[in-house]
Amino acid sequence: MWDGDLTGEVVHGRYALGNLYGSGGMAEVYRAFDTKLDRKVAIKLFQGTATPEDQIRLDREAQMLAGLRCPGVVTVYDTGSFRGRPFYVMQPVEGGTLRRRMREPLAPEVVARVGAQIAEILAHVHRHGVVHRDVKPSNILLEPGERRAYLADFGLALQAQVTRVTRSGMLVGTAGYLAPEQVRGAEVGPAADVYALGLVLLECLTGRPEYPGGDTEAALARLHREPRVPEHLPEPWGEVLAAMTHGLPSKRPDAAACARLLTSAELASVGASPLTEVQAAVRPEPAEPLEPPARSARRRAVLLFGGVAALVVAVAHVVLFGLSGPPAADTRQQPATTTHTVVVTQSPSTVTVVEQEQQPETAVVDATEAVQRRTDPAPAKPVEEVESTTAVPTTTDVEPPADVHPTKPDNKPKKPTVVPPAAIVPPAPGRG
Repeated sequence: MWDGDLTGEVVHGRYALGNLYGSGGMAEVYRAFDTKLDRKVAIKLFQGTATPEDQIRLDREAQMLAGLRCPGVVTVYDTGSFRGRPFYVMQPVEGGTLRRRMREPLAPEVVARVGAQIAEILAHVHRHGVVHRDVKPSNILLEPGERRAYLADFGLALQAQVTRVTRSGMLVGTAGYLAPEQVRGAEVGPAADVYALGLVLLECLTGRPEYPGGDTEAALARLHREPRVPEHLPEPWGEVLAAMTHGLPSKRPDAAACARLLTSAELASVGASPLTEVQAAVRPEPAEPLEPPARSARRRAVLLFGGVAALVVAVAHVVLFGLSGPPAADTRQQPATTTHTVVVTQSPSTVTVVEQEQQPETAVVDATEAVQRRTDPAPAKPVEEVESTTAVPTTTDVEPPADVHPTKPDNKPKKPTVVPPAAIVPPAPGRG
């Protein structure tokens, strides 16, 4: 039931409603002012007509949250009904929800900081035997500047505590963030909250929900595939998210361990830009060591003498080549290296991968076995375009090519040997 904008109304004779914080399918949240205690509050007004059971549930939720005594849990001050609709009065958080903040790119260190704080809150409530069961961006509230994160809406946690029964085939939670065990209707524990938080953080980093679509489609998708954690995420994000979203609850870290891991991720991500573009890292080739100045003159003399020797050997080889024919091709080849280039554009979101094969420097072969060979570079492979349907493409880092160390010629001076014409002997049969 929608009553329109209630700004200016007074609830229970003490809560003056201000403008609307936000609204969803189940409730609206208003800024309000408690005229009795002279403080700012927020009022969550639920849809539908209040029943006695609703009032009991809200009272129990307020009592449960008060018992947690956690600064990161949004406190409920009061409950009641207004115009037949149930409501509760809660601690105001001016920064809005994480869902609203996700409309713009989030820097990795901000995501890590928010995630670490929510993980600490979950660790606290788990120690008190409470499982939230509905961790999602709209239930995470942020102070301005993301200084502090809060976890709200423990209604499903209370429902599970009161009933202690989950009917087979009944999904309790938000489909896009359910853990696999929730989808299967199995027993749900703290690991389900860890899984949901992992999906929330993954969505913050990639800009898209991991399991989109309708409720049934989104819920069942995780039974067929694990979340795709992009390999380009800065360390240690990949390992942290993969662990948090493991398909088996027993393989996931607990919330306290997640808080420590995410704190490390925050420190490692400081200064990183929002992950709206992905560029492949190119490993620079090692530079050749510089020769000391004192050795320059001696090195020039060695090179000059070596050049004369090489010229004489080359002339002798031309004579041999003319008599014996072309030598057998040397089958010893150095493996070709592949240079990968990844280009990402925002509109449209396209990942273009260009692969080019480059031949390494030719190894030096003995002058009596082969002449200098000319190797033409291999042609470039066709450009392959991989279309991404999301604002932030998911790509895989390209493994940088292995370093190739060609055999370097021996620069030691060799005494030139002039072969007299009488010494030239035709090759034996079978070698031509």
